[in-house]
Amino acid sequence: MRRLAAIALVAVACGTITAHAQTLSLAYAKGNTYHYTLHMTSSFSTDMGTLSTPVKMDMTAKEAVTVNSVDAKGVADVSLTFSDVHMVMSMTSANSSTHIDQTQSTFPTVDLKIAPDGRVVSVNGINVMSEMTLGIGGASSLVIAVLPDNAVKPGDTWSKTYDQPSPFGSGATHVTANSKYLRNETFHGVQAAVVETRTSSNIDLSMTPTQPAAKSGFPGTSIKGKWTTDVTSWIDPSAHRLLKTLMKGSTDITMSTSIQPGPPATSPDGSPVVPPGMSGPFAMKGNSTLDLEPA
Repeated sequence: MRRLAAIALVAVACGTITAHAQTLSLAYAKGNTYHYTLHMTSSFSTDMGTLSTPVKMDMTAKEAVTVNSVDAKGVADVSLTFSDVHMVMSMTSANSSTHIDQTQSTFPTVDLKIAPDGRVVSVNGINVMSEMTLGIGGASSLVIAVLPDNAVKPGDTWSKTYDQPSPFGSGATHVTANSKYLRNETFHGVQAAVVETRTSSNIDLSMTPTQPAAKSGFPGTSIKGKWTTDVTSWIDPSAHRLLKTLMKGSTDITMSTSIQPGPPATSPDGSPVVPPGMSGPFAMKGNSTLDLEPA
C-alpha cells in the first residue's frame, strides 16, 4: 500500500513538472498559405419601430489564408479567399418572406491584419470594429483569440483591455478580453494549447452631418450597444499557428439616424442604402457561431 502511495505521489509530481510555461503567439511567414473548412451560422432580428425582420444564415466554405507580408512588429497582412461557398439564408417581414439557397465557386477576398497576440486589427483596411457594427455576424466571426504577452501554463489566466476609435466619426469601442489556458491536447498529431477567450465590447460611436464620412449615406448617426464572443482556439505553440477555432457570439446594437427628406442615399454601385427622411432608432440583436477546422 505504501509503495502504491509513493508511486502515486511521484506520478502527480511528474505531472506537475511537465506542465511548464510556454509562450503562445502567432507568427506568420510571407508566402505561406493555410487551408481550412469553415461553417458559420447567424440568427438576427432587425427592429425598426413596429417592423421586425428576422434573418437566419447558414454558410459553409473552404478557406485559404495567404500571408502577403509581415511588418517589424509581427503584424501579418493576410488574404482570405473562399471557395465552394454554400449559403442558405431566410428573411421574414410582415408582408413577405425570402429564402435563398445558393452555391458560389468563389467569394470576394477579405484582407486582414492580424497581431501576434491574435487580435484582428483591420478588415479590408478598415478598423475592425466598424465592420462589426454594420455587419450581420460581423467581426465576431473574425475573432481568433487574445494571447498573452508572457509565458503561461495550463490554468493561467490573463486579461487585456483596449479602445478602438471610430474611423468614421467620434467615439470608440471599449474591448475587454479575458482568456484562460485550458489544457494541452493532441490535435491532428500536434500537442496543441487550448485557449478560451471571452470578449466583451461596449460600442459608443457617432457621426455628424459635417463629418466627411457622412457622404457615405449615414449622416447624423449614432451607434450604441454591446457584442460578446466566447472563442476556444487550438494553438500550435511550436509552429506559432492557429489550428482550429470554435466561436459563439452575440450582438445587441441600437442605431439612431436622422436623414433629411431628399434623394435616397446610395452606395457606390448606385443601390439605395437608407431611404430619405428615415429616422431611428433601429435595433439589431442576435447570435452567431463559427467552426474553423483544418482542411
